[in-house]
Amino acid sequence: MPIVNEGVHIKASADDIYHLIQKTKNIADLYKEIQVNTIEEEEDYRITDIKLTLDEDSFSWRQRENFDPEMLRVDYSYIEGDFMTFDARFQVLAEEDESELLLHIELTTGEIGIIAYIKDFFLTRRMREVARDIINAVKDQLELSYG
Repeated sequence: MPIVNEGVHIKASADDIYHLIQKTKNIADLYKEIQVNTIEEEEDYRITDIKLTLDEDSFSWRQRENFDPEMLRVDYSYIEGDFMTFDARFQVLAEEDESELLLHIELTTGEIGIIAYIKDFFLTRRMREVARDIINAVKDQLELSYG
């Protein structure tokens, strides 16, 4: 089961980071390999269809995004799609002169045996690259706006 944890320090306020990451459309604007279609939206959650293109492969799924502005956290819960399970979360930690953005991704492909081991190895490596690219794109966007 691929599990990815990545983090980056950003010279921006925790609130500014949270407001950027809570809108999945903003992430898709920063990371072109993600396409987002909003199905339903309320104040504390959103249902979205996601398509992620990785090289020649693409993965699609529906997720529920739960917002916790007090904890500066966005949780993504899998509803249905190409994985057996997919859960992720952004967490923003306020620090003195900067903030830390953490991204956790955990998924299950549904494969078994040696095929699962091989697929999980490559998928973990690729998802780690995706996570780094996303959080660094958020960092670049916010630090550019801060000057």
